[in-house]
Amino acid sequence: DAGTPSLRNISLRDVSCTGVQHSAGYVLGLPEHPPENLRIEDYRVVFDPQATPGEPDMAEGIVAVAREGFRVLNVKGLVLENVQIEGADGPTFIKDNVFMKGDVT
Repeated sequence: DAGTPSLRNISLRDVSCTGVQHSAGYVLGLPEHPPENLRIEDYRVVFDPQATPGEPDMAEGIVAVAREGFRVLNVKGLVLENVQIEGADGPTFIKDNVFMKGDVT
């Protein structure tokens, strides 16, 4: 659809968070128009060991979570460099319909 914006060449760099409760982060793209060329670099999250479940901000329909890894949905060209997620309950990255930079699509 011509009204859907394009998101390209996005960088998350030099992020450091401690005492995190719910999630290391979310990138939720549209399946029909995914963000392209997302780079996450020098990104560090340390979870609060006493975290209690809650809903992430600005993400409707996501169930309450505690200490969940970084969730990435519908992204083309993901690059991860020096990403540290400490204390997650489960995988540090949850990826669905994600193509890493260099993957053949």
